[in-house]
Amino acid sequence: MKITQVPLGPLKSNCYILCCEETNQALVIDPGAEETPLIEAVAGYDVPKVIATHGHWDHVSGVPYLQKQFGSILITHYAERECLKKWSAEKNLDIKLGDFVGEGDLITVGSVNLKVLFMPGHSPGHLVLMEETERWLFTGDLLLKGGTGGANVSGGNPDDFVKSIGRLRDLEGDWTIYPGHFDTTTMAQERENNIYIKFKVKEAKAVDLGAE
Repeated sequence: MKITQVPLGPLKSNCYILCCEETNQALVIDPGAEETPLIEAVAGYDVPKVIATHGHWDHVSGVPYLQKQFGSILITHYAERECLKKWSAEKNLDIKLGDFVGEGDLITVGSVNLKVLFMPGHSPGHLVLMEETERWLFTGDLLLKGGTGGANVSGGNPDDFVKSIGRLRDLEGDWTIYPGHFDTTTMAQERENNIYIKFKVKEAKAVDLGAE
């Protein structure tokens, strides 16, 4: 399995492309814009599914391109549907709602298998995606290197946020963290250095990314 990380859009949201070379298929996570790095990363692959960890515009603005080009099915949590409708209208995005998933569901494309963890707080239906063999976590905006996307954004809930942060912190062992913004990190590093993980700070404020 090959993984490619491309920052997209004005907020440089991380998009991840997980490719199965055996089936020539790719699974895309959080395409924040229709830009050259995304187009080049998926060139030559079939893209049957695209996942949104949550419905904020900076994580889904590239979805219409994938749906038009590949017929990709959008996968997200049911609680994100209103957020997706809101940003589709405000940003003039032709996003077609697809399949809804929840805690414990498995998303599969070729040899790529991601387990769904329902972790609201940054948004009502925020998902974290777990690749158990490689011990990868795609954390969206719930957890960033040294910080978080916070709960003080549209759809955020501080009580849910602190519960979800606690769940992440308490996962057994170390994990590689692929966040929605900034650099890759590890759970060991965040347990040691990230105040939101270390103390489960309830009044979490978003890092300065711009309005979401």
